[in-house]
Amino acid sequence: MRPLFPHQERALDHLNSVRHGALFMEMRLGKTLTVIRWVQSKPEVERVLIVAPVTVLAAWEKELRAEGERFTRVEGSHAWKRRMLSTPVGESGRRWFLVGYEAVRALPTIAGVEVRTLQNHDPKVKKKRRVVKPCSGGWEFDVVVLDESTKIKNPSALITRVCLVGFRGALHRIILSGLPNPESVMNYWAQFAFLRGRFMGYKSFWHWRSRFFEADPDGWEWEPLPKTEEAIRTQAAAASFVLSRKDAGLGERRIYQEHEVEMTPLQRRTYREVLGSFAWDGGETTLAIVQLTWLHRIAGGFTPDGKGVLGVGKFNALQSLLEDELEGQNVVVWFRFNAEIAHAYAVLRARGIPCRMLTGVTIPDQRADAVREFGNGTRVLLLQEAIGQFGLDLSAASTAIYFSNAFSLEQRAQSEDRILHPQKKEPLLFIDLLSMVSMYREVLCLLQEKVSDAKMFLRALSRYVLNRYNSPKQKLPTRGGMAS
Repeated sequence: MRPLFPHQERALDHLNSVRHGALFMEMRLGKTLTVIRWVQSKPEVERVLIVAPVTVLAAWEKELRAEGERFTRVEGSHAWKRRMLSTPVGESGRRWFLVGYEAVRALPTIAGVEVRTLQNHDPKVKKKRRVVKPCSGGWEFDVVVLDESTKIKNPSALITRVCLVGFRGALHRIILSGLPNPESVMNYWAQFAFLRGRFMGYKSFWHWRSRFFEADPDGWEWEPLPKTEEAIRTQAAAASFVLSRKDAGLGERRIYQEHEVEMTPLQRRTYREVLGSFAWDGGETTLAIVQLTWLHRIAGGFTPDGKGVLGVGKFNALQSLLEDELEGQNVVVWFRFNAEIAHAYAVLRARGIPCRMLTGVTIPDQRADAVREFGNGTRVLLLQEAIGQFGLDLSAASTAIYFSNAFSLEQRAQSEDRILHPQKKEPLLFIDLLSMVSMYREVLCLLQEKVSDAKMFLRALSRYVLNRYNSPKQKLPTRGGMAS
């Protein structure tokens, strides 16, 4: 058997000391192997369910195969999923079942629950109410593991309610995450409620929130009461095993660089139009988040709807980096929008640079093939930040370029971790392409300042955009500005 690192042994001790455990270990610290070894030490465990993002399931398959464990990947139609979940344990006495979060949401009987849709009698309320209740005819599991457990951080989401009501018959429940509170300390409640049915003594999120938080004057935001954040973090740390790479002695040196790109006159005119009037030739909006998205697309070189090209400065800068400073190196390039990826792919292929692209429409098998080829024929991998943040091992590269950033600390942190490996000695290089005279630098600053609360992030960004140019006739500066 492959030997465990000392920090994995400590994580194993934590799981052995509790019935339901939480491992909050950063990327590349071996959470998967730790859980497998823990299950192997439990002869009474026969059926293990792993619920994870689809991109993470391939990593589980690799580890289980290396450990000689029998497993079934649950996918396909509902009828085929039911058939797979009924696969007998076999002579080994243990079988692992791997399933994605979306599959559990679509087929809640996996969790032993059913979802009923209730008709609203109020004609003004168009949204239908869905109730989650336990049901018979499901499948029993001895161990249920939620990998990347922040997928259930929103207590109102259907997948969260399915997981909280379901899986109650499991002997052991485990949650795994490298960043358990990506938006705020409120993210802890649902994850720990999955483990033990409550957190800090509260079974209801709404009662817990009213006890430890207060609403702002407008009633839209909830701010923690004094000393609440410290108390929540203390409770969470006491009930989990928390470990960073630095604490494990596997810290790495990171180098950050910024490359500024001048916007074309057409980009600047369109940017000024949207910034000053919340409108452009193709439409208008009254929502700040829509305006921010339009500005983000313009800074990347596209029209606000993403269908037309306004400038190719960033694409030229990307091509120049790959052909000059980074020639011969494996590089991961991250994007926010699919249009950016498609255009970059066409530009690089035309220049003869071996590359592949992964977006939300790329099927899992093709994603796995692209990752296997990366570093073995494919030199550059182009990925959408939203789909590449979980589970992909891109450690064949030590350089990552951010063509654009999502408005999310979790996506940025997780995507940076894709190129990590415990045995790497060379420093990791992260390059941000910044469009001058745009909000790009402001986005990057908020990410670097670890502004993890999504609402706080958008509020800060909106304040910048709305206040920086309070008159549509005000002239944009020639240099500097805010950039991502």
